[in-house]
Amino acid sequence: MVILRIFLIIAAGFIIAFYFRSGEVFIECKNDKDCSKVETMCCYCNMGGTQKCVNSTEAVIYSKNRESCSEDIRCAAVDNCNINQCSCVGGKCLAS
Repeated sequence: MVILRIFLIIAAGFIIAFYFRSGEVFIECKNDKDCSKVETMCCYCNMGGTQKCVNSTEAVIYSKNRESCSEDIRCAAVDNCNINQCSCVGGKCLAS
């Protein structure tokens, strides 16, 4: 039980640090191919998670972070999918 608590504290710290990194770097782009839609949480957007548009380099980081999600996670059956595609607009990856 203690190990689980330690793991959860470390995971929460990692998630908070990742979330509060400078968002501008995450969304810089030159063209639409530079942008990717990512799931930002362990739960997919159709199960209560969220999506966002980031540059393709950052998309790899989100993908690696999702690999550490527990298979035992409980997600709410709430559809939060609201991004059809991501485009580069004014040098930033934005939902379109």
